Amino acid sequence: MQTTPASDGSAYREYVLTAKGKNLHPVIMALWQWGEASLFSPGEMTGVLCDRQNGEPIPRMELRAKDGRVLKAGDTVIRRYPQTLSRRRARSADGQNRLAARARATTR
Repeated sequence: MQTTPASDGSAYREYVLTAKGKNLHPVIMALWQWGEASLFSPGEMTGVLCDRQNGEPIPRMELRAKDGRVLKAGDTVIRRYPQTLSRRRARSADGQNRLAARARATTR
């Protein structure tokens, strides 16, 4: 977030979302929908998340595979990119070389 002069021209400042903040919109909406489904008893919610343009309730967000399947917990895994693995191995080898050099220096 960042502050900008108030839109009403007063001496106050107001908070507005940065580009990074705006990119969080899908995350915030997913959390809202999770809260609607998980934290309230039936009929307890007093509002519903709607499309501003047509007033229709927004369908529940779903994580989908490339082939269209809905993915549930346990259906996904995080894999490292191949270049990340090679960089990690290089750092690990470099670190081992430095440790070996320190060990040699302390035994002299």
